[in-house]
Amino acid sequence: MIEVFSLEEICIQMLQYMLILLSVHLPYLTLMFLYVVLLAGGKSVALKTLTARDIATTGCGAFFIDVEGEYTNLTKMLGGKVIKIEQGKSAGVNPFEIEPDSKGNMQFINILDKVAEIRALLGTICRNYGRTLTGTENTEIEVVVNQLYAEKGITSDVNSLFEKKGGRLDNGKYAIGRIPKKMPTLSDFQRKLKERGNCEELSNILVPFLKGNSLRYV
Repeated sequence: MIEVFSLEEICIQMLQYMLILLSVHLPYLTLMFLYVVLLAGGKSVALKTLTARDIATTGCGAFFIDVEGEYTNLTKMLGGKVIKIEQGKSAGVNPFEIEPDSKGNMQFINILDKVAEIRALLGTICRNYGRTLTGTENTEIEVVVNQLYAEKGITSDVNSLFEKKGGRLDNGKYAIGRIPKKMPTLSDFQRKLKERGNCEELSNILVPFLKGNSLRYV
């Protein structure tokens, strides 16, 4: 009996084989990556199938930069959130939001990882202007990010993410017990960077990305 496979099925089988190969030959990897290339169709079908299967079986998360909106239905079906980014409109994304990390049964706040994330974000922005971050800028990013969290009283302790007492929320309602602290924003970062006076060019580059401007985050 001859079994006929569609292009999509072949593509999915190839990707699954690649995953097995990576697991067998590179057991020391904590993260595995796939680079999907196919001249004809099948790439999106394969990725959607693998994503849905992984979320259903392992509970892992997935993020897509979806220019054409082809992952919208899948995201909604799996209970995810679609964030639309439009010029001049807030995307509701704050790069300074920080979540607890886990090591065994212990949870902690990894501020150094957040410093690295912010540095990577600013490096990407700078590359769009044909430049890279300078040594001084790398140092200033670390200093300013740490200062912003320190001013909020945020440390490696997970409890430091919350106010000690309840109070009035931004929506006008009141909460009893702990409420999450308001996180720093890119506008706070740019303002402090400018005040320090060591990175004038970088602080100017960030202006369009601040609240109220054309490429703003929050």
